[in-house]
Amino acid sequence: MTSRQNRHLTQILEQDADTIVGTDFDHSMLVPRIVKSELNTWFAAAMAASDPMLAVIVGERYDGKTWLVFDWL
Repeated sequence: MTSRQNRHLTQILEQDADTIVGTDFDHSMLVPRIVKSELNTWFAAAMAASDPMLAVIVGERYDGKTWLVFDWL
């Protein structure tokens, strides 16, 4: 679902960013998103280990769960 929404938003911005946000869309300014593949690699290695170190972070929306993970890494 998230990937589909991101593709849709990218398509909208590529076609009409100047009208929507008041600036042109510049592909050279995109930030590559590598975290998802790195997390998948880590998870696969953890699951293959005899004693995997896994955790679950729960909380309300906007509690800072994502920042907690990035600060910990």
